[in-house]
Amino acid sequence: IDDAFGIDTALMTEIHAVTADQSVLDHAHRDLRRARASGQNIIPTTSSALGALKSVMPKMADRIDGYSIRVPTINVAAIDLTFISQSHITAHKINEVLVKSARHDYAEIMDVTDEPLVSSDFNHSPYSLVVDLNQTMVVGHQAKVFAWY
Repeated sequence: IDDAFGIDTALMTEIHAVTADQSVLDHAHRDLRRARASGQNIIPTTSSALGALKSVMPKMADRIDGYSIRVPTINVAAIDLTFISQSHITAHKINEVLVKSARHDYAEIMDVTDEPLVSSDFNHSPYSLVVDLNQTMVVGHQAKVFAWY
């Protein structure tokens, strides 16, 4: 997307299943939000995906930020990426780039879907990332892309 349209800045929200270091009951934890019962709360916290993204896309490191929201599901996560483009964009143009990437350059690790699926549909997916084309949105130079992983 950055190569195709130029990304000025981006914000990422990771929607992540509960992790092993979260308790099913309220308890003591250095992070007060993670001290809360994981099966009963939506918990904002830091994101390790953000660090991974910055390491594989170093030119974006100072132009992207984000956090994670832990939700009471057992598996599968999603990325909600909002970015400001340097050029005129449409949802259709963004999706064309994503489909091309999934069919060619990243065919082994990326897929796209236009089916109305939910998180459990991606459990055991062979892909590292599946972009939900129906969720792509654009207002002016601001765009939103949603992907499951």
